[in-house]
Amino acid sequence: MSQTKLRLTIRAIFVALAFLIFLLSKVWQQHATSSDVAETTVLSLEHVVPDEKLHSNSRVFGKHVHHHHHLHNHQRLHSRDRLARDLSPSLDSEQTERWLFNRSNLNVQPSSLNLAKRAPLADFHYYLCKGRVYFANMHAAAPKRPRFSYNDLATNGWRMTPEDSFSVVAPVVRSAMMELEIPLEEDANKVVSADLVNKFTNFKGVLTEPHGGEYLQDYNPAGGTIIGLSNYSPRYTAQTHHMYPNDSDEEEEDDDDDDDEPDIPPLTDEELHEATPEMYTWADITWAIWAKESGNDARKLRYIFHNIIGTEITRSLMETINGIQHDGEPTADYALNLPWPGRAFDLTTEAGLALLGSPHGVGLSWLYITGRETLGARNVELIKVTVFTGRVPGLSAPGENGYFMLWDLGQP
Repeated sequence: MSQTKLRLTIRAIFVALAFLIFLLSKVWQQHATSSDVAETTVLSLEHVVPDEKLHSNSRVFGKHVHHHHHLHNHQRLHSRDRLARDLSPSLDSEQTERWLFNRSNLNVQPSSLNLAKRAPLADFHYYLCKGRVYFANMHAAAPKRPRFSYNDLATNGWRMTPEDSFSVVAPVVRSAMMELEIPLEEDANKVVSADLVNKFTNFKGVLTEPHGGEYLQDYNPAGGTIIGLSNYSPRYTAQTHHMYPNDSDEEEEDDDDDDDEPDIPPLTDEELHEATPEMYTWADITWAIWAKESGNDARKLRYIFHNIIGTEITRSLMETINGIQHDGEPTADYALNLPWPGRAFDLTTEAGLALLGSPHGVGLSWLYITGRETLGARNVELIKVTVFTGRVPGLSAPGENGYFMLWDLGQP
């Protein structure tokens, strides 16, 4: 072999070695990234922000405030990236999202989720992944979140008012309660409205004017039951007040401007954080009131009903699970017909996990986590969610059914 050929051979070997080293470094980086995410899977769950798009519209069913759809669209544009960022602050949104889908073994790529117009099937896969995250959270050690008591409600701007509102509980829910042997007598059902009406000091130490917020629930300690009647989080109402400052319930719903997107950009996460007190989630408020109203029976909590669900995301998931498909965004129609006893899913099913990832499931997850020391360990896999529909006399439009959900935590 001539010296020229020898030099060329040696050079080719060096080039091949350099390329091999480059490939190995890429593989190592990918492995390190995956390991970092895997190691922080449970720990990073502590950073997941509870979902605040929870609306049970018992008071206004059949007459939806017209800006809800617009605001939902704005919130949905950012929800997936916010979840990814909160899950793993050390990684960018795309990396975390890809990990989330890969870990879920789903045959769907992140690029198929068009943020501007996601199909319900893509929505289902997204909320399935989100449900798996919260399912893991329910198994994990309690996240490092503030533990609030009933006394903290007043210091955070909340006013509690007993109400005579048990009458708004739909007949189908009353029938379910009777079948489950939950007391229907009014003295066994105490309805309490928690309203954010007083000034509070936000996390920056600034005295802040409230923009509303309502959590209206029925508490039934004898039956181990909570019924969500009308729920609007402070973040939702702050965003609504910001984007629709001149809005009023008296405006006609078929106004020509109803389909126009608002010109005012939505508040950022930081601005929403400044506009809400530390104690603001449905789970925190509901658990504090439940613990007070039930006393020594707090551990007996078993059933959580959502009475007349108005949230488009949750309704769309309920419809998708039951075979009703839509093109594009969820519709405002109430197309599902599933009378009690409806369909039940436990958290070993994809349907159950997707509903756990919905706005009405995330709240349940945090309620369980918040009260776990009192509730005791439950078999999380056997927690069931039942979806069903029913007529709402005097409120349903012709052909419409109210949408309902029941979470069963199992025996204490």
